[in-house]
Amino acid sequence: KSGTEFHTVLPGPSTLKIQVKEWNRIYPVHEIIGQTEIDLEDRWFHSEWQKLDSLRKAGMNKLKPIEIRNLHKDTSPLVQGQLHLWLEIRPESETHREPPVELRGPEKRKFEVRVICWKSKDVPFEMGDYFAEFWIGEYRKQKTDVHWRCRNGQGSWNWRIKIPVELPLDSPEKGRLVVQLWDQDIIKWNEVVGDAQIDLYRWFLKAYHEKRAINIFKDINEAIARKQSLRSGEDSNQATESNVTSQVAESPLSLSLVESAEDETALLDTNQTKGAVMGSNHLQDHTGHRKYQTAEKDAQYFVKQLKELVGLGEIDESTRWIKMTYHDVRTNRLTSRGSLAISVSLNKRIASSCF
Repeated sequence: KSGTEFHTVLPGPSTLKIQVKEWNRIYPVHEIIGQTEIDLEDRWFHSEWQKLDSLRKAGMNKLKPIEIRNLHKDTSPLVQGQLHLWLEIRPESETHREPPVELRGPEKRKFEVRVICWKSKDVPFEMGDYFAEFWIGEYRKQKTDVHWRCRNGQGSWNWRIKIPVELPLDSPEKGRLVVQLWDQDIIKWNEVVGDAQIDLYRWFLKAYHEKRAINIFKDINEAIARKQSLRSGEDSNQATESNVTSQVAESPLSLSLVESAEDETALLDTNQTKGAVMGSNHLQDHTGHRKYQTAEKDAQYFVKQLKELVGLGEIDESTRWIKMTYHDVRTNRLTSRGSLAISVSLNKRIASSCF
């Protein structure tokens, strides 16, 4: 993002050429990615451009609109990308009276991407020393600890990683969370088991505009649950309406309803008298059964907590299994390499203070 100022005479040399090049640190020649050309003379004398100038002078619109122009290259008929730019043409007398327009992007806000790497499954190797690595865009890579001597691809880490980001991002391509699973090797080099990418760009925009924390997978699951409940609610309402309609049609309101209600009340009183006698006989049996159920629930809870501690428990609604793949460059084949259970959330970064 930068601004450039030129001086010219209209009518006169009026072709403005804008080139986008790839910077080369080794060679002094920088390759042209694409270019676009603007005829300033045609634009200045165009009636629509003059209307924009009249609106600016009236104080109704001080800035020209942002342009999106395609980039072309002589060696290719395809579009090489797009360039977002802002162009203003002013008489030299006006430039001395008015200060230059300062272009500012949206306000930057600091957020933090929190990734929790829980465990792996279905990694197609009998044993390995696995660790996972994460990064977003140009931010530094971060990794978990190593699960040594991991059998059957079932690694366990329970490791949290914090990645600081500033939103909004400059490009959607910088909003991808890259996940890699590695096999640690002490003697040789480490080997990549598989990788995956998660597009977080739209979630970054949501967190930025709503100014709140977002738990990505939990929000997705809750949205799916709400949609399903709405569908099931509509179906149940239709079924209830049909049942009520049929009952009203088949059961006329008469004195027989009152008589049946009195009979049911008398029967209920008789059953309660019998239940009082039978309840005293079975009180000890029910008490022992409740104690057994309580002990069984305590044992199940203990086993569940133990499994979660060692990474063998079930994943919750804020976690999702991410499939890992490996691309073999020699054979150009893509193979499955298991899955990682991870949680991803976006949180507003708060500056730390010392007391």
